[in-house]
This record gives sequence, structure tokens and C-alpha cells, in this order.
Amino acid sequence: MIRNTLPRLPNSPQENNKSDKLNMKIVSRSKGKLLFVLFAFFAVAVGKQNLDTFEDSQVTAVCGDNVVLQFTLNSPFEVLSLSWLHNGENLMLHDAPDSNLITKVGRYTSKIETIEINRRCIMLNITSSEYEDAGTYACEIYFQRGFPVFKFWNLQVQGSPEIEIFEDSLKEKQLFPPRCCFYLGLWPDSVSVVWSVDGKFIVEQAAIFHFKSGGKTAVCSYFTTALNRLHHMKVLTCLIRNNLNLSSSFELEVSYSAKVVIEVFTNGVSQPSLITLVEEHDNVSVQCKSDANPRPKVKIELKMAEGRWKRLPVKPNRKLRRGSIMYWTFDMHNFKTNHSPGSYRCTAFNNTDPVGISEERYLLFQREFFCET
Repeated sequence: MIRNTLPRLPNSPQENNKSDKLNMKIVSRSKGKLLFVLFAFFAVAVGKQNLDTFEDSQVTAVCGDNVVLQFTLNSPFEVLSLSWLHNGENLMLHDAPDSNLITKVGRYTSKIETIEINRRCIMLNITSSEYEDAGTYACEIYFQRGFPVFKFWNLQVQGSPEIEIFEDSLKEKQLFPPRCCFYLGLWPDSVSVVWSVDGKFIVEQAAIFHFKSGGKTAVCSYFTTALNRLHHMKVLTCLIRNNLNLSSSFELEVSYSAKVVIEVFTNGVSQPSLITLVEEHDNVSVQCKSDANPRPKVKIELKMAEGRWKRLPVKPNRKLRRGSIMYWTFDMHNFKTNHSPGSYRCTAFNNTDPVGISEERYLLFQREFFCET
């Protein structure tokens, strides 16, 4: 093998230029990679120190209430400008925020409060919120150094629910379809509405429908049940299950037929037997206890010899009400002198069929025996 021992000729000017360009590209690429790594590291470091969290915040407010959107900013850098956006459109610009701590535009007020060194509270106050205020809010912050910071909120504006009753009057055994409606600023992903009577759930998840109405969303919940006398004077409640837990209540006024019970007293003592023996000077009281709505007319009737019932022309001496229960007391002083023995009963009627009729109670005179000496 023969080695080439001839001296190497110097490179031509063209070759020298190519070599220099190649070396410059290598150095340039190395610097570019280094700058990119430093840029990414600095961006992460600045981002972490500027804002506690970048997660979107979910906020639900009652229509008409004041709303505050706020977050804590941790940064040693001077804030050059602060902008608020609503659904991607400029809402207001807070210029020179480090010296101008409050900026107000209409119902919107931007505030900056210093908590401690390098730690500030950024706030947007919305006065008397409206359904149109619902949507996505963004706060853009630009610093003297570093990169901008963005914070987002999703604001839902909700109205108070109202129970709607379509019948003028509610009656026993009637199918009752109440409806509970409220408004939202945004179309809801999901809505949970529960119904209860006196705090006891009767429908955990009622049927729901929603529709657009005048720039806002109307949401309605409904169910159907059969009414009875136990529903009377009970409170029906519709509850929207979310962080606000707004509710609407309605006191049920149910009409139902009368039920009546008779009770006999002699000289103030209750006589539980179906047959009551009355002595000559006993004071007898007949009490009729009725459960009905509306309040019924209560009468005492005496059974005649031919089997028909005769309404007695007597008026109650005392009336007492306990909840839905009414008590009518008829005093029959000197019963043996002023009244007749026989079967007595109470009747109650309130224009709702059927008529309430109690069981019969038989009042019998006590015979007196005399012994001759």
C-alpha cells in the first residue's frame, strides 16, 4: 500500500466559504436550541409565579345580585395593562393598574387590591347582574417583563323559581299537575329539580323541558299526582339542586268532603258506649267532630218512629278549631224535660259530595225506683 505523501494543496476560496457557512449554521442551531429551552423554562417559571391556578372557575349567581369575579396574582413584575373580556369581546381596559387601582365602566368595576408584597387581588364587580351577563369572562394581564397571564370564569345567571298552579281550586281525588319554572342566562348542560311536601321528597327527579325565551333560557319542571285530604294545608316546594339551592313554595288548599264523628257527654263526662243512660236532671252535650274543607254546616238529627231522620232546630253553643278539625258542641240542659229519648247522629255538608254522617248514639232515660216503707 502506497501512501500519498504529497503535501495537501490549500483550499480554494469557494471551499473556504462553504466551510465557514457550515460552521455558522451549526453554531446558530445550537444557540437556537439553547434559547428555546431557556424561553420555555422562563415561561413556565413566570407562569407559576404569576397566578395560583389557570383552571376555569364555575360561578352561578342569582339574577339581580352583585357578582364578584376574583383571583390572586403572585408576581414581582409591574402590571402594564389589565383587560377584561366577555365571550371573547372586549369588556373594559384597566390602564396603568398599579397606579390606577379602580376603573369603572357602566355596571362593571375593575379593582386591584394589594394583599402583601408581590401578591395582589384582581376583581371584577358586576352590579345588578342580568341574564345577558352570563357567559365566559377572561382577564388578560400584561407585565413589564415576562409573559401575559390569562384567567377564565364561566358565569351562569339564574332566576328564582316560581310554582305555577293552573286550577282555580284543588279538590280531593283530582289529578294535580303543578309546574315550576325559572330562567337561566345560558343553556344548561343538566338541571336537577326535586319536589317535596312539608320537607318530604315526593319526586326526586321530575320531568324537565327548556326553551329559549327572549334571549334567555326558560327551564320548567313538572309532575302529576292525585290529591287527597292529607295534602290540605301542606307546603309544596320546588327545589333547584345546585350551589344556590333556590326554591319556591306553595301552600295547598284542597277541598274535600266531610267526615264526622259523634261523642256524647253527661255532666261533662264522655260516654263511650253506644247507649247512654240519662237521669232526670243530667245536662247532656252532643259533640260533632268534623274534618272537611271548606268548613261544613253541622247539624244534629233525631230518628223518628217511622225511621226517618229529623233535623233538630238547635245551634252549637261552642265551636273550636284545631288544624283542619272542627268541634261543634250542642248543650241539652235538663235533657229529660226538654228533649226526647232515641237515636241521635251528626251530619256535615260542605257542597262536596258525599254528605258526612256519623254513627248513631242512643240516649235512654234512667228509670227511678222508689221504695215505700
